[in-house]
Amino acid sequence: MTPAITEQRKALQEKANMLVDFQVGILDSLAQGDNPGEVAKLSRQFLTNFYGNSNELAPPSGADLGISVNNMCNLRCSHCYYANTHIPNNTKEEAIDADRWRDITTQAIDLGMNHISIIGKEPLLSPDKTRAILETIDEKRKQGFEVRPEMITNGTLIDKNIEWLSRHQDFYFFSISFDGYKKDHDKVRGVGSYQSSLEGLRTAKDAGIKNLTAIFTAMPHNVYSLERMVEDLADVGLDYLSIGYCFPTAHNKQDLTADLHLFKQTVDIASRLPPNLEVSLNILGDEHSQIISELYKEGFFSLDKIGATEDLAPSLIIPISQRTSTTPRAHVNCTILSTVFYGGFRIDYDGTAIDFCADLRTQEKRGFGNVNDSSVEELYAKSKAIWPEYTERYYNRLSRALKGEEVGAVQNWYDVLGVK
Repeated sequence: MTPAITEQRKALQEKANMLVDFQVGILDSLAQGDNPGEVAKLSRQFLTNFYGNSNELAPPSGADLGISVNNMCNLRCSHCYYANTHIPNNTKEEAIDADRWRDITTQAIDLGMNHISIIGKEPLLSPDKTRAILETIDEKRKQGFEVRPEMITNGTLIDKNIEWLSRHQDFYFFSISFDGYKKDHDKVRGVGSYQSSLEGLRTAKDAGIKNLTAIFTAMPHNVYSLERMVEDLADVGLDYLSIGYCFPTAHNKQDLTADLHLFKQTVDIASRLPPNLEVSLNILGDEHSQIISELYKEGFFSLDKIGATEDLAPSLIIPISQRTSTTPRAHVNCTILSTVFYGGFRIDYDGTAIDFCADLRTQEKRGFGNVNDSSVEELYAKSKAIWPEYTERYYNRLSRALKGEEVGAVQNWYDVLGVK
């Protein structure tokens, strides 16, 4: 190994260690009763120094634009966090057209947002718009921009769209939602949907689409079929498994909420999954503060075993198992640093600028602007202006959880932040 490579690896390790130390230090500070407002301020300074650039108006390296191309889905999943999934006859669709999405995507990439996520409701119900976004990404790549496209789909419509999809194989992640094996999946997504999604995965694999990922939402009723589901998907050619945890909203089923017991069940199962997979279990500082606080008290965040990602989702990485001939590489991905509103935002089907989840949970969407009235750059400036108050709310929740208090469901952030 050359001295230059050795020095580069040393520098990368030092950066990873810095990310680990700071994030564990946040948990230590909040657990000791430090003021969450001060912790929030320090976290913002850290993120700005670590990921920012010389242009304060530009987003940090790795910033993400989420795109909801439509307000339609062919499924009605009982755990869906979109409020209007559960509201009858809510079909109003003042949607942005394909050419406008091309312009928005171009603006975002030119600004420096190099992670483009096409995330709903169901992007393959609007193939003209989804295709326009992917074509724009390909054009910008040819111009020398580094862009990482991601798409999340329920997988049931891949077969119908594979002719054009196969021209866009180089995905950062191409994710299909699976929520258990056969009857457990169909229980929340509809009869026959498991088989349709499985066929979609097979079609995508045969077409050469890269980084095929299953997104599994762990719930009390489906965790027992996770292992059988993954065996099925691995046989087809799955590359990654991402495990998330359900959270209650005003409209979905409240008994689907995750707790520490459910989390530990998935940890136990993850180490037994097929060895050709990369498995990630994802817990978030705001959604799962109760789980994180209980794990912290059990010593889960021991510094001698933790790593960190350097992407602009600077999570703690706690290994569960290392890849062997019989076990997968599996880890817990725990988000402590708060990048929402700093590292990007989502544009909804009608142009409303929103965060990635919370604003979709209420019937009356608020947002903080609209791309029909403002440029992507102007919306990012508004998003970043919200960030300080958001981080204080974020760490207040985590602080309360670490003190043993019940924190309840995450609210609509615009209601608590007073955004007009």
